[in-house]
Amino acid sequence: MNNKRKNGFTLIELIVVIAILAVLGMLLVPQISGYIDASQSATCANNRKLIERSIALSEANDVDPTTLTTLDAIKAANGSIYKGGEVCPKNGKISINNRKVTCELHKD
Repeated sequence: MNNKRKNGFTLIELIVVIAILAVLGMLLVPQISGYIDASQSATCANNRKLIERSIALSEANDVDPTTLTTLDAIKAANGSIYKGGEVCPKNGKISINNRKVTCELHKD
């Protein structure tokens, strides 16, 4: 009788573990990318609401609403709470029409 034991894993055991990890990875990647898209959309919506509120506060401080058509004008306006920065995380084009801020990528 030979009572010697080998330490380590066999090749078959390693292949099975790698295959299981690959299947789990394939299941998780679409889930994670969906969460990333949802969070970017929510960030864009919240930033657009902030700009709309900034426009309303500026108008309350007697700023002419016809001058508030660009992000730079809103940032510089009296009473503005918008301090600049990126509005859409995916670099969508932002437009301001009639106190409504919209993004070409994240339409509500």
